[in-house]
Amino acid sequence: MTTTPNGTATVTWTDVEQKLWSARKRLQQSESGEDCQSVGILCRETMICLGQYLLDNYFRGPLPDVSTADGYKIISALIDKELPGKSNGEMRAYVRASFDLANSIQHSLTSNYAQASICVEAMFHLMQLVLFLASPSEAHPGKKLLAMDLGNAETIFMISCITSAFDSHPVTKERGFVFQGISWGRSLLTIHARSESGVLTASLRRASWWKNANKSSAERILDELLVRLIAERENQLQRGPESTPRGQENG
Repeated sequence: MTTTPNGTATVTWTDVEQKLWSARKRLQQSESGEDCQSVGILCRETMICLGQYLLDNYFRGPLPDVSTADGYKIISALIDKELPGKSNGEMRAYVRASFDLANSIQHSLTSNYAQASICVEAMFHLMQLVLFLASPSEAHPGKKLLAMDLGNAETIFMISCITSAFDSHPVTKERGFVFQGISWGRSLLTIHARSESGVLTASLRRASWWKNANKSSAERILDELLVRLIAERENQLQRGPESTPRGQENG
C-alpha cells in the first residue's frame, strides 16, 4: 500500500499481485485438503483486495450501499460502467463464478489440488479483465486489448523465447519435464510443467521481468524457473506416493 499526503492508505496493483502470489505459493506447498482450502481463502482475499484497488484508483471512493470488502459487487459495478448492455450478464457470471469457486474451496473438506489450481488461474484472468476495463486508454482503438505496462512487444518476445527453449533445455530432457503452460503479470511469471512425480508449478516474482528483452535474459529466467521446478519435484518425491497424484485426484 501507499500513503497519501493526508495519511490515508491506498491499495496499489502490487498489493493485489502480492495476494495472488501468496495463493500461488500456498498452492505449490499444498499437501492436503486443508491446504487447498487455504488457497481458496487467499483467492477470496485477492478478490477483496482487487475491489479495494478499484475503490481507491478507479471509483476514487466508496460505492453507495456496498461494503469495501464486497469485491464481487465492486467489480460488477466496474463492468456495469465500462461494458453496458447485454454482454454484462456473461461478464458478471464470470466474476460470480470466480468468487463462488474460491468460496466453495474455502469451505469444502474435499477440496483438491486441481480445484485450487483452477481457482488461482481464474483469479489471475479476472485480474487481467479488471486491469483492461479500469484502464481503457491502454486498449487499442480497434478494441484489441493490450496488457497494461507490459511492454507488449518485449513481453511477447520473452514469452516466446522461454516457451520455445523449454523443451530443448538439457535440464528438461534429463528430468523429464513436460511443458504445460505459462502465465504472467507485471511482476509475476509462472510456469507449469509435469513430471513422473505429478504436476509442477514454479513462479518468479520480479518487477518488469520483460524489460531489456533479449535471448540471454530469457534463458536466464528459464534457468531460474527450472531450478524452482527441480526443487518442487524434489519436495513431491520426499512427500511420497500420497502426494504424487496431486491434480489428478478425480482420475
